[in-house]
Amino acid sequence: MKLAKRFFKKYLLSTLIILILFFVLNIILICGTLLMAWNNSTDPDIPVQTISKNITLNVDGTISSTDYIENTLKNKSAWAMILNEQGNVIWEKFLPEELPRTYSNLQIAKFSRWYLQEYPVFIQEHSAGLLVIGCEPNSITKYNFSIDINYIHSLIVGIFLMICFNILLIFILFWRNTHKIEKSIVPIIDGIDSIAQGKPITLSETGELSSINAELNKAGKHLLQKEQARAEWINGVSHDVRTPLSIILGYASEIEKNEDASQPVQLQASIIRKQSEKLRSLIADLNLTSRLEYSMQPLIKTSFSPVEIARQVIIGFMNGPIDNKYSFDFHSSSDMIPVLIKGDTELFSRMLSNLIQNCINHNPHGCEITVEILKENDTCIISVIDNGDGMTSTQIEKMNSGIFPNNMYNSNGESVHGFGLKLVYQILTAHNGNIKYENILPHGLKVILEIPIEHIDPYEEKIS
Repeated sequence: MKLAKRFFKKYLLSTLIILILFFVLNIILICGTLLMAWNNSTDPDIPVQTISKNITLNVDGTISSTDYIENTLKNKSAWAMILNEQGNVIWEKFLPEELPRTYSNLQIAKFSRWYLQEYPVFIQEHSAGLLVIGCEPNSITKYNFSIDINYIHSLIVGIFLMICFNILLIFILFWRNTHKIEKSIVPIIDGIDSIAQGKPITLSETGELSSINAELNKAGKHLLQKEQARAEWINGVSHDVRTPLSIILGYASEIEKNEDASQPVQLQASIIRKQSEKLRSLIADLNLTSRLEYSMQPLIKTSFSPVEIARQVIIGFMNGPIDNKYSFDFHSSSDMIPVLIKGDTELFSRMLSNLIQNCINHNPHGCEITVEILKENDTCIISVIDNGDGMTSTQIEKMNSGIFPNNMYNSNGESVHGFGLKLVYQILTAHNGNIKYENILPHGLKVILEIPIEHIDPYEEKIS
């Protein structure tokens, strides 16, 4: 559910960013278009003041101009003239023949803002009179606007509000569509997550995605039935094998202890007993790992001392039929004595037994097995160490990633690390712990278990 919400938040945020980029891009395009149109157009900016400065009224009343005037007017395809107070042309440059040389005050008032006939003109006051500069017909368009200032202010505010309203409306529509999609897809994502965890699902088979929901319901039901059948089959096989195995163990033990039997027969009976005990342990592990995997094993959690449980497990191995080539050592820090952890004591003992048995099974030539228990902040650190053959780097990497082999034996018929350690991983996960595997120098394996410590008063635990 959290992943789905995070996905749709990112989707909504990316939509908002795209919307902002869209408006920024449009503004850039508008500015670029205006700039390109300006560059492609003929420059209407006639340098009226500069032209005026290059026209001089002499002392004798004559008017002279520099070469700049002629060059500028030619480049602009323009003409110029100066009118005196009576409206007569007293100076001209490239003035078209069809234009009159005398103008009334009314004519001057008309073309001062607009056109002189079809020629757009610019007006500039000069010491000699009124300077008039005209351009080619249809080269410049002149408009004269008179707009109330309040109208301009209202127009600017209205355009701004309209843009903001459109942005808000688009964002609301995007959010609405995103929310609608989220309501349809989140149950599907949750359903897939439930299927992955082996939980039953019941999705509503209505709406636009009803066909997908129906298929997920069908797939979830099928997988659940399949896994349940598998668990029941493992439980049934374990139960059916247990009785004949007990008979085999009983007869093998009797033959092994029978003094009338020959030594080779007793040795064969001993081998049968040991392998039968290993098979019984494997069946128990298989049944337990199946029950843990499908949440069929209830955890009976109590507060207990990991130091005491570890001692009991080690003593059990030392008092059992263990070969002398295996030795045991146990260390615990003094601050671990009053520390308690909460969990299932039976499963915790089984976890430590599996780790120690793993050291024995994979080091047939013998090894030293050390169990260490330390306290680090609010965590109980349990290390099971042996100086045997260890694991390959590939096995270490897979184990630390929670990947275990499907087969208990390799192609040479030798047992491999994995099945018992998978049970250790499952038990530790049920106790909210972590596990780490690492090789030690010069040779050997170290398995580190991290389990959270429960903060309670041990005296209160005894009273309750």
